[in-house]
Order: sequence, then structure tokens, then C-alpha cells
Amino acid sequence: MPENNIKDIVDKLKDKIQMQNKEISDYLDKIESLEDTIMEFEDLLLKKKDQADASVLKIRLKYLESENRELKNKLSLSKLENVKLKQELEKVKKEQLIDSSLIQVVDDKPYTHVKSSLTGESNIVEDEISQNEQFKDIQIKCPECGTSKKMKIPAKIINQGNLITTISIPRGMFCEHKFQVFFDKYLTVKRYQVVDFDFPHLEYYESKIVQNKENLTKFIPLNFSQGLINLLRNNVDDREILGAAIFTQKGNIIYASIPSDILFNIIREFEVRKEKQLQDIAKMFLELKNHQKICSENIKFQNKEYILVFIFSETVNFGMGSMIFRNIKKKIKMINSKS
Repeated sequence: MPENNIKDIVDKLKDKIQMQNKEISDYLDKIESLEDTIMEFEDLLLKKKDQADASVLKIRLKYLESENRELKNKLSLSKLENVKLKQELEKVKKEQLIDSSLIQVVDDKPYTHVKSSLTGESNIVEDEISQNEQFKDIQIKCPECGTSKKMKIPAKIINQGNLITTISIPRGMFCEHKFQVFFDKYLTVKRYQVVDFDFPHLEYYESKIVQNKENLTKFIPLNFSQGLINLLRNNVDDREILGAAIFTQKGNIIYASIPSDILFNIIREFEVRKEKQLQDIAKMFLELKNHQKICSENIKFQNKEYILVFIFSETVNFGMGSMIFRNIKKKIKMINSKS
């Protein structure tokens, strides 16, 4: 197929995807507004003692819930159409790659230049630290089948205190099994653990060692909400949300499922903020060179301040990312109210 024709097809598909993203964003806006109204009506219904007034509210509430379900159905169809368009675009791009005699060489360094809605171009300065200093090798062995491989992890996630770093290895990354690795600041593996639940991506988080009544050593996550970690884990879907993380205000990882090269640069960004005394930044939007988006925002959870981070695919614009972020924050607020 002529190159100009392929370009036209790609441009048209991109335009359709952009329109679809706008439609999805509009649906999310309407659903959020409607759900807020439904919550207000539910609160009013609880306070109403007059049966006649309560009956009117129930009728209105039923109508709002029906409208909300209809909007969610339309949103699902719109998302499905969006996925199909993206698949079609990928197919055209692959065909173009196969047909093309021109090989493009892409820089394979970790992402170091981004666009920021707060500070303009090049928000993350290119790091000249060597690969050996950025990442550390750790030998990992599957506790079930014995498969052994070296794995590179960002040096900055290794705890410098007495805490333990935990890595959750997803099924298919090393072998067909899923398991967890616990290691100390010297990269000494302390224990492996086979688990019965799935995690969509490689995960890092802090743990601590405790002794139980039988004097047996156990490795448990820090005193942090498992409900919140599960929420972040379950929202990673490989289509829109590629990874999630939560940090302390100092930039220490509580939990992260973000690809290690990007994670390294996010931590570096927090360090730059601290060095330049920019801790007052409450929200940040970054765009990587491959057009993936990073959104971070300060949140309050269990009476402490944290930084919540999501990485979105290149097909998600900042408006849509903000909507998704906002909906997740509402769920976090509900978890916080119950904890």
C-alpha cells in the first residue's frame, strides 16, 4: 500500500480515537455528576420522616439510577468501540512496519525528557548516572519450579533502613508461577512466598519482619491499607491504566506497579522537587516521549499525606486521565471512611 494512503488511514483512525476519547470523557463527567446527585438523594431519603415526601424521593431516585445505568451502558459501548479502533490502528502500524524498507532507530534510554503542564518542557533532567548505579542485579529463583534468573531493579527502591523490600512476580514473567521475593538492603534474599492471588504487573512495596508467638519469622506489609493497595492493583488494565503507585511525601515507595525505568525517573522527579523546595506542588501532569501520561496528586489517607501516581497509555488524554483519577480518588475516600 502506498505510504501516503497508509498515513491517511492512520490519521483518520487517530481522529476517530480522539473523538471517542472525548465521548468517553463526556460520559464519565455526566456519570460522576449523576452519582453525586444520587448520593445527595440517598442522604435526603434517610432524613425524611414524611412517607409522602419519601415516596416522591424514591421515584426520583429510581429514575436517576435508571439514567445512570443507561449512561454506563453507553460508556461501555464507547470504550469497546475505542478498543476496536486502537486494535485497527495497531494492525495498520504493524502492516506499515512490515511493508516499509526503512528501519527507524529509536533511543532505548530510560525516559528522561517529558512535557509538563506545570513547568514546561524537559521537566525531568536527563540523568547521567550509569546503568549500574541506576539499577541493581538480584538473583531470583522460583520457589516452585526452581527457574533462576537475574533481575534488574531500580537502586532507589532498596530500603536503606531495617525494612524489607518485597517484589511480587507475576505469572509468565519468569515462569508459569506467581510468587513474592523478600530481600534486604544488601540484596540478600530473605525468603520466597507462593501466593494464591494474581497481580497484573511486577509490584514493589515495603514490608517488615515480625516474630509470631511460635517465634517464627514472618514478612508482612507495613501498616497500610490492603484495601487501597488492592484498589490500585485492580485498576491496572494494560489498556488505559498501565501502572499505579503511592509514595510518602518524601518520595519513599509504599506500593508501586509502574515499569522500573519510568519508576526510576518518577523517584528522581520527587528528589528534584525536594532539592528545589517544590514540595508545595499538589498536582502534576507529565507526558513521556512515547505519549504515555503520568498524573500525580497529593491525597490524604488515614490522617497522613501521600502522593498518588498513575501512568496512562498514550491513547488517554489528560482530560480523560483526570476523570479516571477523580473516580479512583472517590473510591479511596470511601475506603478511608471505613478504615
